[in-house]
Amino acid sequence: MSFVIDSSMAMAWVLPDEWSPAADAVLDRVVYEGGHVPFHFPAEYANGLTMAMRKGRIDENAKSAAYERYTMLNLATDHDGPARMTAAIELADLYRLTVYDAVYLELAQRIGLPLATFDDALAHAARRAGVPLALPLS
Repeated sequence: MSFVIDSSMAMAWVLPDEWSPAADAVLDRVVYEGGHVPFHFPAEYANGLTMAMRKGRIDENAKSAAYERYTMLNLATDHDGPARMTAAIELADLYRLTVYDAVYLELAQRIGLPLATFDDALAHAARRAGVPLALPLS
Protein backbone atom coordinates (compact mmCIF):
# COMPACT_ATOMS: atom_id res chain seq x y z
CA MET A 1 0.00 0.00 0.00
CA SER A 2 1.37 3.42 -0.88
CA PHE A 3 0.69 6.81 0.67
CA VAL A 4 -0.42 10.32 -0.11
CA ILE A 5 2.77 12.31 0.43
CA ASP A 6 2.66 15.92 1.62
CA SER A 7 5.41 18.48 1.23
CA SER A 8 6.52 18.29 4.88
CA MET A 9 7.35 14.62 4.35
CA ALA A 10 9.10 15.22 1.04
CA MET A 11 11.15 18.09 2.48
CA ALA A 12 12.29 15.82 5.33
CA TRP A 13 13.83 13.55 2.70
CA VAL A 14 16.18 16.31 1.52
CA LEU A 15 16.73 18.82 4.33
CA PRO A 16 19.40 17.60 6.75
CA ASP A 17 17.81 19.42 9.71
CA GLU A 18 14.42 17.77 9.06
CA TRP A 19 15.62 14.25 8.23
CA SER A 20 14.47 11.41 10.48
CA PRO A 21 14.46 7.61 10.39
CA ALA A 22 10.68 7.78 9.98
CA ALA A 23 11.02 9.96 6.88
CA ASP A 24 13.59 7.54 5.49
CA ALA A 25 11.24 4.60 6.09
CA VAL A 26 8.44 6.33 4.17
CA LEU A 27 10.85 7.18 1.35
CA ASP A 28 11.96 3.54 1.14
CA ARG A 29 8.34 2.46 0.74
CA VAL A 30 7.67 5.15 -1.87
CA VAL A 31 10.70 3.99 -3.86
CA TYR A 32 9.29 0.45 -4.00
CA GLU A 33 5.54 1.08 -3.97
CA GLY A 34 5.12 4.57 -5.38
CA GLY A 35 3.05 7.34 -3.86
CA HIS A 36 0.38 9.89 -4.64
CA VAL A 37 0.54 13.67 -4.61
CA PRO A 38 -2.02 16.38 -5.39
CA PHE A 39 -1.85 18.55 -8.48
CA HIS A 40 -0.11 21.45 -6.70
CA PHE A 41 2.65 19.33 -5.16
CA PRO A 42 5.39 20.01 -7.75
CA ALA A 43 5.09 23.76 -7.21
CA GLU A 44 4.92 23.44 -3.42
CA TYR A 45 7.96 21.13 -3.35
CA ALA A 46 9.98 23.36 -5.70
CA ASN A 47 9.05 26.38 -3.57
CA GLY A 48 10.16 24.59 -0.40
CA LEU A 49 13.52 23.83 -1.98
CA THR A 50 13.90 27.41 -3.21
CA MET A 51 13.06 28.86 0.22
CA ALA A 52 15.46 26.41 1.90
CA MET A 53 18.23 27.55 -0.43
CA ARG A 54 17.47 31.25 0.17
CA LYS A 55 17.65 30.66 3.92
CA GLY A 56 21.00 28.87 3.60
CA ARG A 57 19.67 25.46 4.62
CA ILE A 58 20.84 23.89 1.33
CA ASP A 59 22.97 25.10 -1.56
CA GLU A 60 22.10 25.34 -5.26
CA ASN A 61 23.58 21.92 -6.02
CA ALA A 62 21.53 20.27 -3.26
CA LYS A 63 18.40 22.04 -4.49
CA SER A 64 18.91 20.86 -8.06
CA ALA A 65 19.77 17.31 -6.99
CA ALA A 66 16.72 17.13 -4.71
CA TYR A 67 14.38 18.26 -7.46
CA GLU A 68 15.91 15.80 -9.92
CA ARG A 69 15.53 12.92 -7.42
CA TYR A 70 11.89 13.91 -6.92
CA THR A 71 11.23 13.69 -10.66
CA MET A 72 12.58 10.12 -10.64
CA LEU A 73 10.21 8.93 -7.90
CA ASN A 74 7.12 7.01 -8.90
CA LEU A 75 4.65 9.62 -7.65
CA ALA A 76 1.23 9.68 -9.27
CA THR A 77 0.00 13.25 -9.57
CA ASP A 78 -3.74 13.63 -9.06
CA HIS A 79 -5.13 15.70 -11.90
CA ASP A 80 -8.72 15.50 -10.63
CA GLY A 81 -7.85 17.78 -7.72
CA PRO A 82 -8.92 21.08 -9.27
CA ALA A 83 -12.41 19.66 -9.75
CA ARG A 84 -12.43 18.73 -6.05
CA MET A 85 -11.54 22.18 -4.76
CA THR A 86 -14.96 22.71 -3.16
CA ALA A 87 -14.41 19.59 -1.04
CA ALA A 88 -10.92 20.80 -0.07
CA ILE A 89 -12.27 24.21 0.95
CA GLU A 90 -14.92 22.52 3.08
CA LEU A 91 -12.23 20.39 4.79
CA ALA A 92 -10.10 23.50 5.33
CA ASP A 93 -13.01 25.22 7.04
CA LEU A 94 -14.02 22.15 9.05
CA TYR A 95 -10.53 21.39 10.36
CA ARG A 96 -9.04 24.92 10.29
CA LEU A 97 -6.39 23.97 7.75
CA THR A 98 -4.90 25.91 4.89
CA VAL A 99 -6.49 24.97 1.60
CA TYR A 100 -3.04 23.76 0.51
CA ASP A 101 -3.05 21.21 3.35
CA ALA A 102 -6.72 20.35 2.92
CA VAL A 103 -5.98 19.28 -0.66
CA TYR A 104 -3.74 16.48 0.73
CA LEU A 105 -6.48 15.42 3.13
CA GLU A 106 -9.12 15.44 0.39
CA LEU A 107 -6.91 13.28 -1.86
CA ALA A 108 -6.19 10.76 0.91
CA GLN A 109 -9.91 10.52 1.73
CA ARG A 110 -10.92 10.14 -1.89
CA ILE A 111 -8.43 7.44 -2.87
CA GLY A 112 -8.45 5.68 0.50
CA LEU A 113 -4.74 5.78 1.28
CA PRO A 114 -2.83 6.76 4.42
CA LEU A 115 -1.38 10.25 4.61
CA ALA A 116 2.36 10.70 5.15
CA THR A 117 2.93 14.05 6.87
CA PHE A 118 4.98 15.70 9.59
CA ASP A 119 2.52 18.61 9.78
CA ASP A 120 0.82 18.35 13.19
CA ALA A 121 -2.35 20.24 12.23
CA LEU A 122 -2.80 18.14 9.10
CA ALA A 123 -2.11 14.90 10.99
CA HIS A 124 -4.68 15.78 13.67
CA ALA A 125 -7.24 16.72 11.01
CA ALA A 126 -6.61 13.42 9.22
CA ARG A 127 -7.12 11.51 12.44
CA ARG A 128 -10.39 13.36 13.10
CA ALA A 129 -11.51 12.71 9.51
CA GLY A 130 -10.77 8.99 9.83
CA VAL A 131 -7.84 9.06 7.39
CA PRO A 132 -5.04 6.71 8.48
CA LEU A 133 -1.56 8.13 8.93
CA ALA A 134 1.67 6.64 7.67
CA LEU A 135 3.30 7.72 10.95
CA PRO A 136 1.85 7.87 14.46
CA LEU A 137 0.96 11.27 15.88
CA SER A 138 3.71 12.80 17.98
